[in-house]
Amino acid sequence: DLRYPVLYMHDGHTLFDPRFGGGGQGDIWDVDDTIVNLVDEGVIPPVIVVGAWNSSERIAEYSPWHGAPDYARFLIEEIMPRVNAEFRTLTGPENTAVMGSSMGGLLSYYLVTYHPDVFGACGCTSSAFPISEAMAARWVPGTETGDSLDVTPYIIRDIENGLIAPEGVRYWFDYGTVGGDEGYDVPHKAVRDWLLAQALVEGEDFVVRAYEGADHEEAAWRDRLEDPLRFLYGTPL
Repeated sequence: DLRYPVLYMHDGHTLFDPRFGGGGQGDIWDVDDTIVNLVDEGVIPPVIVVGAWNSSERIAEYSPWHGAPDYARFLIEEIMPRVNAEFRTLTGPENTAVMGSSMGGLLSYYLVTYHPDVFGACGCTSSAFPISEAMAARWVPGTETGDSLDVTPYIIRDIENGLIAPEGVRYWFDYGTVGGDEGYDVPHKAVRDWLLAQALVEGEDFVVRAYEGADHEEAAWRDRLEDPLRFLYGTPL
């Protein structure tokens, strides 16, 4: 008779099974074991995790400034109704969260910011906030190319243009300091300042946390997975 909150996670092939994870290298988030351990310790309640695998168009599909609106429709109109029909889910934004890393972190931020009536909280790990018009020219097929493209991160442009965080949502952002995460501190500081300027309470409504020495990889995300899960479902450290 029990029903459970649902966590939708992106890059689903990297979550549970090392046969599919980490770009074929076997590194995974190990989400199931982490959640079971936290549940056994009484830290969080049981959670249903739905992992949607990515496609060859991952970068475009996950980008808030490109294909994310279409991905949101796919998730909300196709995946969620099937999950809610086949599993004992708790519904509504207060029971529905999203999580992902890199471009998946951007997608999670987007879903909560632009669909707060569906998703109430997000865990955004190593979110690719440095992405800009100039970067998209290299990564996203069909985008404008040239030497005069703007190098300002899209997120900073959005903030400068008056981006508003919806009421009642909760954000977790984290990033490492080396390798692929080097330089992520600048846009994350802008995001923190943006949230504070809207009177969101740090530690309650949002977290922006740096992990010294952490790189942009599944092993690093696995090592700190307990922290966003605690924020989303239990008592943060």
